[in-house]
Amino acid sequence: MASRTPKAPPAPKPFDSSERADLVIITSDGTHLYVVKAFLIYASQFFANLLGDSLPDETHEGLPVYRASEDCRTMCAVLRLCYPVDTAPSEIIVDMPVLDALQKYMMEDAKKRWKSTIVFLDLAKTQPLRIFAIACRCRWGDIARAAARAILSIPLRDWQSSAELRNITGMDYHVLLKYYTQCSDAVEQAFSPPIGSHLKLAVPLGSSHDMTRLTNLMKDFFGKGNLACRYSDGSDSPWASVPSWVERLVENARDRSRNCPGRAVTCNESLVVAALDAGETARRAQFSAEDSADLQSSAVLDVCRVIDAGVQDAINKVKIELDWDMY
Repeated sequence: MASRTPKAPPAPKPFDSSERADLVIITSDGTHLYVVKAFLIYASQFFANLLGDSLPDETHEGLPVYRASEDCRTMCAVLRLCYPVDTAPSEIIVDMPVLDALQKYMMEDAKKRWKSTIVFLDLAKTQPLRIFAIACRCRWGDIARAAARAILSIPLRDWQSSAELRNITGMDYHVLLKYYTQCSDAVEQAFSPPIGSHLKLAVPLGSSHDMTRLTNLMKDFFGKGNLACRYSDGSDSPWASVPSWVERLVENARDRSRNCPGRAVTCNESLVVAALDAGETARRAQFSAEDSADLQSSAVLDVCRVIDAGVQDAINKVKIELDWDMY
């Protein structure tokens, strides 16, 4: 018994009516898309040459036919990018078949709209591996760099294969791995001793604490250290050695960031709690809840932010070496 031919997907609006159409595009899966030639001629040099220089070999309902090698999903995505229709960015398809079609049909303006959608939806952060591959294929240095930075938050073992990543060149993949490794080294170096010598804590002076009491409280709570405490009036109070809780915090953050440099952050509740709880419980017991809350909200978070800023600065100094990117 002969196998039954799969039913062609229905044509979506506005490609489902022949009322204003003067061309039929038949997709690889059999869908008949009714389109206006003028839009395609304006958007595509391929269609401008095809439809302007030859008579059709085939007609359907009295209209010339173009048989596309793309399926209905891909062809509709391409047509929407060059049609004057209101399409929400979330409805625009971003994948390799669409890119292949845009390049095949030489739709440069439609490709720019496609790129704008990638930027608007911030896909370089949410789908960085796929978007890095697409950006390399299109030679979009700005998007490739943004995607590479976001990839730093994905452990190597969790990199998922995709149609886009399978199309990346060996050189671009090598460049990405080299960048990832260099950022890992930069984070390790940023977390290396001596840590804390450059830190300054911005501790506000409120009406509930005078400077002397708060100074003594800070010293008792954190220990004397090479950590400078800067008050809201601009005065500094230098200490002698890095507090043990800072060392624990940095060590925990370093462990968390191994094999994943994008996770090199100390401003993380679980890390802070672990650092403070390890050996600090007895010291904190002598303070009131109000004192502890003040310390947690000001000094602890300020230390985290300064450390994290230093780590991010170290990553920022690493440049991805895209040999085709001129900027």
